[in-house]
Amino acid sequence: MHLSKPTSPTLLLYAVLSLAISIIAFYSWVSYSGLPELSQLKIATGRIVWVEKGRYGIRFDLERVPEDFNYASKGGAVDRVHSAINSAVGQPITVWFDPAQTVGAPGTDEEFYEVYQLSVSGSVVRPLKDVEEAWGSDMKFALWLSAFFALNGVFLGIRAWRPCHAA
Repeated sequence: MHLSKPTSPTLLLYAVLSLAISIIAFYSWVSYSGLPELSQLKIATGRIVWVEKGRYGIRFDLERVPEDFNYASKGGAVDRVHSAINSAVGQPITVWFDPAQTVGAPGTDEEFYEVYQLSVSGSVVRPLKDVEEAWGSDMKFALWLSAFFALNGVFLGIRAWRPCHAA
Protein backbone atom coordinates (compact mmCIF):
# COMPACT_ATOMS: atom_id res chain seq x y z
CA MET A 1 0.00 0.00 0.00
CA HIS A 2 1.43 3.36 -1.03
CA LEU A 3 0.52 6.45 0.98
CA SER A 4 0.36 9.67 -0.97
CA LYS A 5 1.98 12.87 0.27
CA PRO A 6 -0.31 15.40 1.97
CA THR A 7 -2.02 17.75 -0.44
CA SER A 8 -2.05 21.52 -0.14
CA PRO A 9 -5.59 21.57 1.33
CA THR A 10 -4.48 19.05 3.96
CA LEU A 11 -1.48 21.18 4.91
CA LEU A 12 -3.74 24.21 5.04
CA LEU A 13 -6.10 22.38 7.39
CA TYR A 14 -3.17 21.43 9.66
CA ALA A 15 -1.98 25.05 9.57
CA VAL A 16 -5.40 26.31 10.65
CA LEU A 17 -5.61 23.70 13.43
CA SER A 18 -2.13 24.64 14.65
CA LEU A 19 -3.03 28.32 14.73
CA ALA A 20 -6.28 27.54 16.58
CA ILE A 21 -4.39 25.56 19.23
CA SER A 22 -1.90 28.42 19.47
CA ILE A 23 -4.69 30.93 20.09
CA ILE A 24 -6.32 28.74 22.75
CA ALA A 25 -3.00 28.22 24.58
CA PHE A 26 -2.19 31.93 24.36
CA TYR A 27 -5.64 32.87 25.68
CA SER A 28 -5.15 30.44 28.57
CA TRP A 29 -1.84 32.13 29.42
CA VAL A 30 -3.18 35.69 29.09
CA SER A 31 -6.33 35.04 31.10
CA TYR A 32 -4.52 33.36 34.02
CA SER A 33 -4.48 35.79 36.92
CA GLY A 34 -3.08 33.46 39.56
CA LEU A 35 -4.78 31.62 42.37
CA PRO A 36 -6.89 33.36 45.01
CA GLU A 37 -5.24 34.65 48.17
CA LEU A 38 -5.44 32.36 51.21
CA SER A 39 -7.71 34.88 52.94
CA GLN A 40 -10.22 34.59 50.06
CA LEU A 41 -10.53 30.82 50.35
CA LYS A 42 -13.17 28.93 52.30
CA ILE A 43 -12.00 26.33 54.82
CA ALA A 44 -13.59 22.92 55.35
CA THR A 45 -12.53 20.27 57.85
CA GLY A 46 -13.66 16.68 58.18
CA ARG A 47 -12.66 13.06 58.08
CA ILE A 48 -12.23 11.34 54.74
CA VAL A 49 -15.30 9.48 53.41
CA TRP A 50 -13.88 8.37 50.06
CA VAL A 51 -10.91 9.16 47.84
CA GLU A 52 -10.28 8.46 44.17
CA LYS A 53 -7.04 9.17 42.33
CA GLY A 54 -7.49 9.83 38.64
CA ARG A 55 -5.41 10.99 35.73
CA TYR A 56 -6.07 14.69 36.36
CA GLY A 57 -6.24 14.80 40.13
CA ILE A 58 -7.52 13.40 43.39
CA ARG A 59 -11.23 13.57 44.15
CA PHE A 60 -12.46 13.10 47.67
CA ASP A 61 -15.25 13.79 50.13
CA LEU A 62 -15.13 14.85 53.76
CA GLU A 63 -17.56 13.72 56.43
CA ARG A 64 -20.28 16.27 57.29
CA VAL A 65 -19.09 18.64 54.54
CA PRO A 66 -21.58 19.20 51.70
CA GLU A 67 -18.92 19.88 49.04
CA ASP A 68 -16.86 17.28 47.17
CA PHE A 69 -13.26 18.19 46.44
CA ASN A 70 -10.62 17.85 43.74
CA TYR A 71 -6.90 18.34 44.13
CA ALA A 72 -5.75 19.00 40.55
CA SER A 73 -2.67 17.15 39.33
CA LYS A 74 -1.26 20.44 38.03
CA GLY A 75 -0.95 21.45 41.70
CA GLY A 76 2.04 19.09 41.90
CA ALA A 77 3.12 16.47 44.46
CA VAL A 78 0.06 14.34 43.65
CA ASP A 79 1.54 11.15 45.09
CA ARG A 80 2.40 12.88 48.38
CA VAL A 81 -1.07 14.43 48.64
CA HIS A 82 -2.75 11.13 47.79
CA SER A 83 -0.65 9.27 50.34
CA ALA A 84 -1.44 11.87 53.02
CA ILE A 85 -5.18 11.64 52.33
CA ASN A 86 -5.12 7.82 52.29
CA SER A 87 -3.17 7.59 55.54
CA ALA A 88 -5.45 10.11 57.29
CA VAL A 89 -8.10 7.55 58.27
CA GLY A 90 -9.90 8.93 61.32
CA GLN A 91 -7.85 12.13 61.32
CA PRO A 92 -9.18 15.57 60.41
CA ILE A 93 -8.31 16.88 56.96
CA THR A 94 -8.57 20.60 56.31
CA VAL A 95 -8.88 22.00 52.81
CA TRP A 96 -8.81 25.56 51.52
CA PHE A 97 -10.93 26.01 48.42
CA ASP A 98 -12.59 28.67 46.31
CA PRO A 99 -16.39 28.30 46.60
CA ALA A 100 -16.73 30.02 43.20
CA GLN A 101 -14.41 27.57 41.39
CA THR A 102 -15.77 24.14 40.53
CA VAL A 103 -14.76 21.49 38.03
CA GLY A 104 -17.01 18.83 36.59
CA ALA A 105 -16.45 15.11 36.38
CA PRO A 106 -16.42 13.95 32.74
CA GLY A 107 -19.65 12.19 31.81
CA THR A 108 -21.50 13.20 34.97
CA ASP A 109 -23.17 16.25 36.46
CA GLU A 110 -21.01 16.07 39.60
CA GLU A 111 -19.12 19.18 40.63
CA PHE A 112 -15.93 19.27 42.67
CA TYR A 113 -14.32 22.25 44.37
CA GLU A 114 -10.65 22.85 43.59
CA VAL A 115 -8.39 22.45 46.63
CA TYR A 116 -5.56 24.98 46.85
CA GLN A 117 -4.12 24.02 50.24
CA LEU A 118 -4.47 20.87 52.30
CA SER A 119 -3.49 19.81 55.81
CA VAL A 120 -3.83 16.60 57.80
CA SER A 121 -4.14 16.83 61.60
CA GLY A 122 -2.96 20.45 61.49
CA SER A 123 0.17 19.69 59.44
CA VAL A 124 0.19 21.34 55.99
CA VAL A 125 0.75 18.75 53.27
CA ARG A 126 0.68 21.11 50.30
CA PRO A 127 0.78 24.88 50.92
CA LEU A 128 -0.90 27.39 48.62
CA LYS A 129 2.49 28.87 47.68
CA ASP A 130 3.68 25.52 46.25
CA VAL A 131 0.40 24.91 44.44
CA GLU A 132 0.54 28.38 42.90
CA GLU A 133 4.12 27.79 41.69
CA ALA A 134 3.04 24.53 40.03
CA TRP A 135 0.03 26.19 38.34
CA GLY A 136 2.29 29.05 37.20
CA SER A 137 4.66 26.52 35.65
CA ASP A 138 1.73 25.12 33.66
CA MET A 139 0.98 28.61 32.40
CA LYS A 140 4.59 29.10 31.26
CA PHE A 141 4.26 25.84 29.35
CA ALA A 142 1.07 27.18 27.72
CA LEU A 143 3.03 30.18 26.43
CA TRP A 144 5.73 27.96 24.89
CA LEU A 145 3.04 25.69 23.45
CA SER A 146 1.34 28.71 21.91
CA ALA A 147 4.58 29.86 20.28
CA PHE A 148 5.33 26.37 18.93
CA PHE A 149 1.90 25.93 17.36
CA ALA A 150 1.95 29.47 15.94
CA LEU A 151 5.28 28.84 14.21
CA ASN A 152 4.10 25.41 13.08
CA GLY A 153 0.90 26.93 11.67
CA VAL A 154 2.81 29.61 9.77
CA PHE A 155 5.26 27.05 8.37
CA LEU A 156 2.48 24.67 7.27
CA GLY A 157 0.50 27.57 5.82
CA ILE A 158 3.45 28.67 3.71
CA ARG A 159 4.02 25.08 2.57
CA ALA A 160 0.33 24.74 1.67
CA TRP A 161 0.42 27.84 -0.54
CA ARG A 162 3.82 27.00 -2.07
CA PRO A 163 3.93 23.23 -2.49
CA CYS A 164 7.20 21.61 -3.57
CA HIS A 165 7.33 20.38 -7.15
CA ALA A 166 9.50 17.40 -7.93
CA ALA A 167 11.94 17.92 -10.77
